[in-house]
Amino acid sequence: MTLPKLNLINPFEGDKKNSTKIIAGKFLICLFAVILILGAGFISYNFFGGEDTTGGKTAETPSGIWTQLKHLVTSEDKTLRGEKEGRINILLLGIGGGTHDGSQLTDTNIILSVDLKKNQAAILSIPRDLYVPLAEQNIWRRINAANALGEFDKKGRGPIIAQKTIENVFDIPIHYYVRVDFAGFEELIDALGGLEIYVENTLDDPQYPIMGKENAEPYESRFERLYIEKGWQKMDGELALKYARSRHALGAEGGDFARAKRQQNVLTAAKDKALSFSTFLNPKKITSVYNTIKDNVSTNLEIWEILKFVDVAKKIDTEKIVRHIIDDSPDNLLYSAVTIDGAFILKPKSGDWSELSYLAQNIFTSTPTSIAINSMETKKPIRLEILNGTKKNGLAGKTSYRLYKYGYETIKIGNAEKQDYTKTIIYDLTDGQEPEALRTLKEELNANIALTLPGWLTTSLSGTGNMLLNSETAQLYKKNINSAADFLIILGQNTIPLIFNEELLNGAIKNGNLATRPMLPNTN
Repeated sequence: MTLPKLNLINPFEGDKKNSTKIIAGKFLICLFAVILILGAGFISYNFFGGEDTTGGKTAETPSGIWTQLKHLVTSEDKTLRGEKEGRINILLLGIGGGTHDGSQLTDTNIILSVDLKKNQAAILSIPRDLYVPLAEQNIWRRINAANALGEFDKKGRGPIIAQKTIENVFDIPIHYYVRVDFAGFEELIDALGGLEIYVENTLDDPQYPIMGKENAEPYESRFERLYIEKGWQKMDGELALKYARSRHALGAEGGDFARAKRQQNVLTAAKDKALSFSTFLNPKKITSVYNTIKDNVSTNLEIWEILKFVDVAKKIDTEKIVRHIIDDSPDNLLYSAVTIDGAFILKPKSGDWSELSYLAQNIFTSTPTSIAINSMETKKPIRLEILNGTKKNGLAGKTSYRLYKYGYETIKIGNAEKQDYTKTIIYDLTDGQEPEALRTLKEELNANIALTLPGWLTTSLSGTGNMLLNSETAQLYKKNINSAADFLIILGQNTIPLIFNEELLNGAIKNGNLATRPMLPNTN
């Protein structure tokens, strides 16, 4: 008998667009909790409530399925995907669900890796603003749009597009996906009896959004203050949801990356509670949990695979779970940027996916910090000469600062001979030896790449007009002005909004005012 794959949610049933503001900060509470609760719920429902000791079946029990499952799980020819290689990767997606705009955006994306030989697990949280090429879509978007655009094309297609996108970016196989709709999150945690969570830093969020008041007036009435003291806290579903959702907290708990860490703490607590004796020995509780979660989860895991994961998860020590968060801090792998339309995005400092894929492939032994430090120590910095070709004061200096954040070294700043450039131009003085750096600079500054040196730069070198830009002319130019630059950049008008939009964004982040954070435009 071939058992059907679980498709426990149709998040688009009755879904109608409205003008409600996108609810920020949905989070993930699955990890082992989803797998374990589904498995434990199925076991409890059938073992405690379904089987009659006289040999009969109750009316609500699936006939014979428990006996078949026990055979399938113990069958030697039934192996999990990735089991033969000794490592299984699961993509965990969290969506808001419901009927509000943005209900299919995955505000949480986590790679869960399980090492079957060492009985070890690792979690890699991927920021929703990571700018990536979406699989099968032929467009670049933030990673949180993969599921939504997939669902727009075809219902149920979203997790597959997200899965393939993650595989392409991180260069690892994603064997399974679990997508959680958090419409039933509070009910789920309450069914578990609440969670014991250690709050690492006092959380003080003066702008926590109130559900259902997204458009209320006056504006201040849309928010409440969320305050949770440091230390062990017993949280019901409502408080756990707020704890993991908060993005505008003051101090150390502010921002998406602090939120990602809190999400990991919540899902670890849920895993521990799901595995506790108080849960497993309470048929009523586990059945309630199972009934709640089955209506809010979509996965390509089959029932027998879920049951096998129950045994796998029991062997893993929660205290030894490896946790990674990639962000734009100085000793991490990403940097923040703003598109010409004012969209906040995150990109890899390396200019490609090499460091992110290395981290994913070596998730149990490497860290983002170690990779970033090693990269800085081994790479020769790319040297820049930046000239302002506009009348916008401070453009060259601010551009230099932006490029410095991801490893470029500016050795000269000044004004170009002319200030009438409409488009930024890059002159490659390496004779094509740094293609990745050139590509990154072109994308970040929305620049053209010159094939010749302009006449006003070459008159003193040859007495003639434009010269073809090659290794000979580049060296002649560098020698004449005593420059060691790898690239000469002349800034044009088109770069101004890029640089100064980022200045406004950084100010908003510094002041804790992220309510005006720009949204991603619908452009490539």
